[in-house]
Amino acid sequence: MKATVSTKAFLAILTDLIATAGVGSLECVHLRTRVGYWRDEPGRTTLMTGVSTSGMVGGHTWCLGQGTLDPTVWSIDDVKAVKAVFASAVKLHGADHTIDVEITADRQVTIRETPALFDAGTELSFTGLDPALFPYEAVVKALEDTGNTSVTRLGVSVPDTRLTSWGGAAMRALLAVEKRRGDNLKLWRLHSEGRHLAQIGEEWRGFIFASAVEEVTDLPTTDLNVEPSGEPDSEEAVAEWSKSLMKGLGIKPIAEEAPAPNGEQETIDVPTSADRPAVDALLLEAIELVVATQFASGSMLQRKLRVGFAKAGRLLDEMEGLGIVGPADGSKAREVFIKPEDLDVLFASLTSQDDDPDDEADPE
Repeated sequence: MKATVSTKAFLAILTDLIATAGVGSLECVHLRTRVGYWRDEPGRTTLMTGVSTSGMVGGHTWCLGQGTLDPTVWSIDDVKAVKAVFASAVKLHGADHTIDVEITADRQVTIRETPALFDAGTELSFTGLDPALFPYEAVVKALEDTGNTSVTRLGVSVPDTRLTSWGGAAMRALLAVEKRRGDNLKLWRLHSEGRHLAQIGEEWRGFIFASAVEEVTDLPTTDLNVEPSGEPDSEEAVAEWSKSLMKGLGIKPIAEEAPAPNGEQETIDVPTSADRPAVDALLLEAIELVVATQFASGSMLQRKLRVGFAKAGRLLDEMEGLGIVGPADGSKAREVFIKPEDLDVLFASLTSQDDDPDDEADPE
């Protein structure tokens, strides 16, 4: 059982997995190959994937690979040894260097430079841990949006609150990944669970459990020891101050959707069925992207349309209602039912005004 992977990319995902690994029985990482989607590219390809967890926080990351690798679990000491042995090869050969990762039935792991491309030489062998002892299914469940079904460690549903208390160790793990990847840390709170889903860049997903979620007042309980600000500024003044601050810090403002003149989103009615949702310009653009690429992914819509996680999900749900894509299937991209050559016909159907029910003749 063997897989080939870019040495540089592999060492990078190992670095991130170390950050979210735990201690004791969780001081390890879980690796395997899987067929999935890579960024915006259409079609599925082989990915080298990994997960690790401390219990309070977990990380999942991946890179391109070739071949097949059954689940294998490596201790953090072995992971660090792999990084130490092959780091010099990355410095010498750069991103072109590849390694072969091979495992046997008795969990023996051998990592060597790909012999067809590089001189035989650097090689490392060790015995992996038992994959059955790693809580893989529990980590996967914590990574998923389970519709707010409780997956708390205590199995107890807690009331929704604006206060979430974070443990320093868990947050430092996420910030270590954020620092290495140089991308923003995004968090999505799942109400009444004390769990947030996390994303950093395009090849890292994770979760973090709060150290405490309690019924408390909506605001901090400690006093402010500052001079009173007097009368509050108008909303316009606060918005202008915030905009100036963001500009000074080099932060791009979040784009807002311009409302239609009547204060509502401008829509184009779909005349073919009374229970079809109205189609707005953003949805039409999303449909064009999905059909043209044959790739119905929320993350792709977020990047291309510059919309948020929730908005991208709603766009896909609307497309499902229109019969364009299939239902959600975990983190997988949805199936696309419409072919690119049928896009013009689809758009004509969605935007046509000829079938207005008000214009139909009454039956005799």
